[in-house]
Amino acid sequence: MELLEDYGFAPHLVHSLRCKAIASARLKNDKVDAAILAQLLRADLLLEAWIAPPAVRQLRALLRHRVALVRLRTLLRNRIHAVLAEHGHDRPVGCQSRLVIIGGETGGRWLGGIDRQLRAQLLSPFVSQKLGTFVASENAKDLMTLRELIEAGKVVPAIDRTYPLREVVPAIRYLLEGHARGKIVIKV
Repeated sequence: MELLEDYGFAPHLVHSLRCKAIASARLKNDKVDAAILAQLLRADLLLEAWIAPPAVRQLRALLRHRVALVRLRTLLRNRIHAVLAEHGHDRPVGCQSRLVIIGGETGGRWLGGIDRQLRAQLLSPFVSQKLGTFVASENAKDLMTLRELIEAGKVVPAIDRTYPLREVVPAIRYLLEGHARGKIVIKV
């Protein structure tokens, strides 16, 4: 679409199944189809579909890219679990992953912004992850204070253990067993 629009053409989008003249034609090739489409367009008989504006197309492309990345992340996680399981490092019995939804949205239609947290609590018994919530509201003054503390070195990340890359399996085992009380760092 963008290429045609860049060259000054006005593209028309038509669903092929809704265009009976092409679907019922005996001779099927691009040249014949183009001639039939041109005749239908000239006679104003072409049922056109909506063409999304460039901003919407960009958002759709971004969402498709995000979906692809999420699928890739899931694929890689599954591969890592498979490799660990092949070498006898499966998840410990009773180890359950946890998803914590952090937020303090405002302006929800009925629930004042806590609808995401409530949905998580309602879904928790029915999904493999344990869903929890943490609600906070932030303001500019608190964020500036936090920034000053970080810059002064008074707030630092809690690092439990550091492992070299060759010891990634014991690091993941330690993390999955639930012993970690801070960040696990893998040095590359």
